[in-house]
Amino acid sequence: MSHEKLTPYPHQKKVESFQLYYIDTQHDLQLMLDKIKNTPEIAVDIEFDRNRHHYGFSLCLIQIACDDSCYIIDPLQEGVDALSIKKLNPLWKVFENPAIIKIFHSPSEDIRLLKTLNCYIKNIFDTHTAAQLTSTPTFSYKHLLETRLQINLEKNEQTSDWKRRPLSPFQLQYAAKDVIYLFELKKILLQEVTSLHRLNWLQEELLHLETLEIAETDNLHLRIKGAKDLTDLQRHQLKALFDYRDKQAQKLNKPPYQTIEDGILMALVERPKDTIAQWTSLKRKHPRLQNAIADIEALLQQAIQEAQALGLSNRPYYPTQAEKQAALDRRDQLRRCKDFFKPIRDHIQQQYGESIAALVLTVRIIEDFCWERYKLSHLKQYAQNIIRQAAADIGTDLSQYE
Repeated sequence: MSHEKLTPYPHQKKVESFQLYYIDTQHDLQLMLDKIKNTPEIAVDIEFDRNRHHYGFSLCLIQIACDDSCYIIDPLQEGVDALSIKKLNPLWKVFENPAIIKIFHSPSEDIRLLKTLNCYIKNIFDTHTAAQLTSTPTFSYKHLLETRLQINLEKNEQTSDWKRRPLSPFQLQYAAKDVIYLFELKKILLQEVTSLHRLNWLQEELLHLETLEIAETDNLHLRIKGAKDLTDLQRHQLKALFDYRDKQAQKLNKPPYQTIEDGILMALVERPKDTIAQWTSLKRKHPRLQNAIADIEALLQQAIQEAQALGLSNRPYYPTQAEKQAALDRRDQLRRCKDFFKPIRDHIQQQYGESIAALVLTVRIIEDFCWERYKLSHLKQYAQNIIRQAAADIGTDLSQYE
């Protein structure tokens, strides 16, 4: 049996009362796992870059607090024994162990990122969700620390480039402080939720976090402002340009918006001759693409040929009178549905506060009811109970949505 011990990080041994360890080798990761694999709960945070400083959705750092230790896990290393994202499977087993509680604050993006790495985390406690269920008006980590623990947390490293190495002492302190207070915060919020008799509400919400899906990636080009007003042929061209930009962004390791700005993509489709002529003077593109216009011209021509072969029209689409009327009818139906649920939502807000109303009866849920994508029975059980009780209180018949 090994009696090896981790060595505290020499440049900063403690943050508050927590011993700080910097984990950047497979050897140290295993020593850390030996300490935490049988613990009842750990506090976790993940630093990532999602097209802020670099291309893509990337894991940069993992922070774990356990007992009186804080582990900064750096998966962006090189070398024979160096830690890397591909070597984190032993840690994923801890995250997937339902016997260990993982305390996070607002972990939806963390959960989605972990799923892209084939880690399906279980038994999550989210202090953000717990705070919502206490009817707290603001749920930010900073606000919760100030109001619950009287701790003033500086957030000036929030937009850091977490991929850049070495990490600064300020980044390390920031990273550690994102997890070391979560234990106490969980304890206080759990007491508040329990005293309000909303523990079963919290349990349902926390279970739902495990089911979060990876974000949809189809037809992202249609989210560009004005894209839905283009002709079918122009949309096909825009998709080709969008994919080209993504490939260039990946090569440059830059966010797509820093490679070619959305407005230029639209201009290339709507005003190709003028935009091509002005290409070298356009400023909202990466300097390395200054001479890319010949490739872009060829791409546009190829997209036109493909669109024509597919029978896509370049004529603006004008809806028929029947289609216009159908759109008006749908708009009127949605308005009536929103009007129907407004008194119910107002009653919930009066009884429980805006944070609860925002959880149980969102605009999206009302739209799903309207277009019969959802029935009331599809919602979380506690949300069903709240909505049904509110409807009964104000004398509203919900049978058409049951």
